[in-house]
Amino acid sequence: MCNVRNISFHEAHKQLTQRRDLPCGEYCDAVTQWWDISDGDDEPEYDVLHTTANFAHVDDLIEEANVIFDERPEYGLTFSDHERIQFQRATTNLLKHRSDGEYAMIDLRYAVIRDEPELQAELREYFEDEVTEGWLFRREETHRLAPAIGRAILDSEEVCAGRYHGQDGRVEVVMSGLDGEIRHVQHTPDLSQARRVIGLDAFPSETRWEINTVGGLSQKIVLSPAERNWWRRNERGLVVKQIGEATRSYTQDWKGAGETKCRSLIQKVREIHGEAFRSCITPNSIEQDVRQMMVDADVEEPTTMHYGEQKSRNDFSNEEVGLLVGCIDPGDENILDLLALCEVVAKPRRMVTESGEQKRAPGRDFVGPDAEVAREILASVRENNLAQAAGRYARNPDDRNSGATVYVWSDALPRMLVDEEIGTEYRSATAKQAGFVQVLEENPSGVTAKLIATETDSDKSYVISWLEEMEQQNNITKSVGTGYQGATEWKWCGGDLERSVVFDS
Repeated sequence: MCNVRNISFHEAHKQLTQRRDLPCGEYCDAVTQWWDISDGDDEPEYDVLHTTANFAHVDDLIEEANVIFDERPEYGLTFSDHERIQFQRATTNLLKHRSDGEYAMIDLRYAVIRDEPELQAELREYFEDEVTEGWLFRREETHRLAPAIGRAILDSEEVCAGRYHGQDGRVEVVMSGLDGEIRHVQHTPDLSQARRVIGLDAFPSETRWEINTVGGLSQKIVLSPAERNWWRRNERGLVVKQIGEATRSYTQDWKGAGETKCRSLIQKVREIHGEAFRSCITPNSIEQDVRQMMVDADVEEPTTMHYGEQKSRNDFSNEEVGLLVGCIDPGDENILDLLALCEVVAKPRRMVTESGEQKRAPGRDFVGPDAEVAREILASVRENNLAQAAGRYARNPDDRNSGATVYVWSDALPRMLVDEEIGTEYRSATAKQAGFVQVLEENPSGVTAKLIATETDSDKSYVISWLEEMEQQNNITKSVGTGYQGATEWKWCGGDLERSVVFDS
């Protein structure tokens, strides 16, 4: 009820107490903790209140207060397909219910795009009244903001890329004119009565701060870039190394040979740092794969996080080594939604192929009068998440010996955080090496280097060199002195032969 229908915890709790005996009792701590905070003319009981960002919607806590956000809050409600579908259904369900099935979401779209004032006025009547408590707690899918969403759509106008932007009070909506889909709902709290609004952010996006707080923010630089780097390296002991020159966005899934290369990369970091390497931060879509790769590289009890959940987390504060795998990208469609929300104009740069087909130009660039805003929004997801993730390490101020080395497998990391760039070379297995593996697999109890060389017509010294390299990557184990006349025997472990990685720093 709270997360899906935007109902306050207090209301949801009250409804539940009418239906069940709750273990927390009638006077739940989650409710009573606010009882001694004055909402009248008296001075408040406390000087400082620590809350989550959603409490900014409580006007009594904001009025004449210094509101301080540690990291940018996010009051945009539709960055996922699931949320978009939820708002779509909630709004059309309300319209169908109040119009006795005469109208649906498509009628809202037609009324706006075809500019039909009479239809707009008729539809507006169905969104005038707020949703009743009885309707909110019914089984049908609904949402507390559905009436405001409907009114905002009816007041919307086209901005750019076929997107319409409308506003009703604190609720803003971006709708696609092509199919009438609700693309984005913004519900920023009213901070106008605050004495002051302060934000703390190492890599701020001014556009997204103003979307989610107030306009007219001014930026105060606390430390110069040189001072920040000195503090990071010398006070925190955090060293950041960028691997390769590709961006490697894995928002949805692996691309190309990324999965195979990542497996080799994890084996390489494990080879260099041994048991000190135990943690990775990755896109959510590949987190389980990366954890399994760490297990395959003999990392005991590996721990992972994914981008988007790393803010203010200290799980890796004492880790000595970390690996950030790729990055995430908001995608052009989500960027266009935020551009429409800001009522600015830009579009993805496109190119014409040799066959005459138009397609997205590589490089993720934008064109138009507000292209810089689009680039800033892109960076607020890609670069910011990488910077935040790297900052999860070396966070123990009580340990003077605290420090960490973090490898970042993406070039989207802010330049000021890169202490060293490491070139990479990915070596594919040759036909000769595939023959080595075949001999090993045909002799699971163990085989000597001499036998492999004889069976594949290869130089013995080259075979031994390859066997030792595979052993370092945990693909092969050796048993010294167990073969004929005390020879060393080698056994294949079934690892990944296709690619190995070499660092060239």
